[in-house]
Amino acid sequence: MTIGRRLGTYLATAGFVSIQMSARYECYASPRFIGEYLALQLEREGAADHSQAIREWAGKPGALFAQAWVSAVGTK
Repeated sequence: MTIGRRLGTYLATAGFVSIQMSARYECYASPRFIGEYLALQLEREGAADHSQAIREWAGKPGALFAQAWVSAVGTK
């Protein structure tokens, strides 16, 4: 989901002020572990071709999987 980058705009539209945005990143130590997890989810949804691509990527040297978590806080 890519809603995080729009949270500040949504708060402003809803009348919030003094909006503070922040982000943190979660980096997985084992690309193979998260790659296998994601591949299984893709297979379950019928996207076997994508699952194979994830597995190949996860096995490459230097592979890194990171997720961004965005927060927004405002006052009314």
